[in-house]
Amino acid sequence: MNWHNDIEEKPCLLSFPDRGPTPRPGIWLWLGAILLFAVVHHPPARMVATFHFGTESDWTLARSWTCCVSLLLLAAPLAANLGHYTRAHWRDLLVSLGIAAAIFPFLCLLIHPFSIDGHGKLEIGRAFGLSYADMSRNPLGENNELFYRRLLQPLLAHWLHLEGLPYYAWFSLGCTFTLVCAQTHFLRMRSSGALMPATRLWQGAIVVLALGTCAQIMVALEWPGYPEQIAFLFLLIPAFVPMSSAGRLGALTLALAGFDGLIFPLAAQVLFCFPRRDRRSGFILITSYIGLFALSYGFKMTTPFELHETIGPRSFIGDFVRYPHVILFGIFAAFKFFWVVIPVSIFAAHKQQKGGAALGLFALTFSFAPLLLVAWDVTRLTAFSFVGLLFCVVAIYQLDTVRPAVQRYMMPAVASLSLLFPSYNIFLLLIHHNFDRPGTRIFREPGLYRAIAKRLPFDLPDERSPEEKALQKH
Repeated sequence: MNWHNDIEEKPCLLSFPDRGPTPRPGIWLWLGAILLFAVVHHPPARMVATFHFGTESDWTLARSWTCCVSLLLLAAPLAANLGHYTRAHWRDLLVSLGIAAAIFPFLCLLIHPFSIDGHGKLEIGRAFGLSYADMSRNPLGENNELFYRRLLQPLLAHWLHLEGLPYYAWFSLGCTFTLVCAQTHFLRMRSSGALMPATRLWQGAIVVLALGTCAQIMVALEWPGYPEQIAFLFLLIPAFVPMSSAGRLGALTLALAGFDGLIFPLAAQVLFCFPRRDRRSGFILITSYIGLFALSYGFKMTTPFELHETIGPRSFIGDFVRYPHVILFGIFAAFKFFWVVIPVSIFAAHKQQKGGAALGLFALTFSFAPLLLVAWDVTRLTAFSFVGLLFCVVAIYQLDTVRPAVQRYMMPAVASLSLLFPSYNIFLLLIHHNFDRPGTRIFREPGLYRAIAKRLPFDLPDERSPEEKALQKH
C-alpha cells in the first residue's frame, strides 16, 4: 500500500493511521459529544418526570435541535478527513466497492434478508427490526428502554425520510452493504495488497468472501433494521482512514451514539490503536458516556439491569451454567472457523517480539466477553469485536514469523470451511420460547444456509412450556 504524505508514518500492525500532529480537539468537539450523550441518555418521558416541566413533544423538539447541532459539530472534522482520503484513494475505493457489489448479492442468497409471503406481500422486518423501524418514525420521541439510546441509525433514516417499513429496512441493508465495502477495503489496504495478490487472487478472494459470512454482516441480513451497522462503520473506518484527533474522537462519539454495547471494543481500540496523544481524550469520552448513563438513572445502577432483564426473575444468567455448550456454540458461530486464525496471529506477533501487538490482538478480539454477562444475543454480541478478528487476519499476511504455508493453504482452508458452515445466530431466548418462523428452531430464516442447516445435527435444548410445544406442532 502506498501511504501518502498526509500520514505521519506507515502504521504498525494495530495503530490507526494518523494525519500527523494536529491541534488538540477544541471546545466544539467536547460540546458536541456531551450534548449528544445527554440526548442519547435522556428520553422525553424521563425529562418530563425529572423536571416536571413541558410535555414530551416539547422535549422531543428540544432534543431534535440539540442533536442536530451536536452532530454537525462532530461530523465536520470527520467529513474533512473522509473527503481528503477519498480524493487520494478513489481508485482503491472503487475496487473495494466493486468487490463488495459482487459479494453482497451472494450473501443475500445465503440468508434472505426479505421474503414474499403466500399473499405476495413483501416481508422484511424481523425480530426487533420491526421496533427500530417504528422508532425511525419519531426517534427522538422514543421512550422504550430497550431502544431509545441506540439512536443514530433510526435518526439518520428519519432525517432522510426513509422511516418505517419497508424504507427503514432498505436503509439498514444499505448500511450493511457499506460495511461490507469498508471491511473489504480495510483488508486490502491494511494487508498492503498481500491478501489479494495477482498471483494468488482466488485464495485471497475466498478469505474476503468468507469473512463476509461472519456475524457482523450476516446477523444484519437475518434481522434487517438492527442499529449497530452504522456504529460498526464508525468503529472500522478510523482503522484505515488517516484522521486528525478531532475526526477520530468524533467517530468514537458517533459509534457510542449508535450502540451502547460498543463501550468495550472502543476501550480496547483507544488503548491499543489510538495515537498516544488521543488516548486520554478517548477514555474521557467513554467515561463521560458512562457517567451520563448513570446520571440518567439517578446513579441507581440496578434499575437499567433489571429493565434489560440482566438481573431479576426473567434473567437468563442461569443458562450459562445449565447450557455452557450453547454459549460456546453461539460464540463459535460468530466467526466460525476463523477462530483458528486468532491464536496463530497472536503467537506470531509474540514470536516477532511484538508483545504489545499480541496483547492488543487478544484484547480487541475478546472485548465482547463483558457483553455476554449483560445481554443474551450470544452470536450477535460476540460479533461486536469483529475489528479484532480483521486485525488477526491482516496479521497473518503482515508478520514475518507466519509461514508462507499458512497464507497459501491454511487461510483458504479456513475460509472454505467457514463459507460452507451456516451462519447460525444463537440467542438464549430460543431455548425457552417459540418463534413464528418455518424451519428448524436453531436456524429460522430462508436461504441456502437453512438448506444446509437442516442436514446438520445441531439443535438447542428445549425448555419451552408444554403449551408452547403444542403450539409449535400445530
